[in-house]
Amino acid sequence: MNKTKKRVKGNNKTKKKILPLQNEFIDKYEFEFRKLKLQYKKSSKTPKDKNYFEEYSTQLLIKIDDINILGNSKLKKSRKRLINLINSSLDYSKN
Repeated sequence: MNKTKKRVKGNNKTKKKILPLQNEFIDKYEFEFRKLKLQYKKSSKTPKDKNYFEEYSTQLLIKIDDINILGNSKLKKSRKRLINLINSSLDYSKN
């Protein structure tokens, strides 16, 4: 007798759960950055303020880089948009 085992398909539920979490992280980091940017605009822009803005922005970029997009094009666009926003603000602050 030939016994065959049923193949169990992979569980796609984990992918569906992860993607909303990743999107929440992007939204959270964007909110943090916009708050930081507003705080910097209101500051007297001393070298200390500038260093704080640049350092915290860089930390946010590192956190954003750690987000796994799992090949999702919508997440990829959101992450790329946020990275470009932070980089352009950093370039502006250096002038």
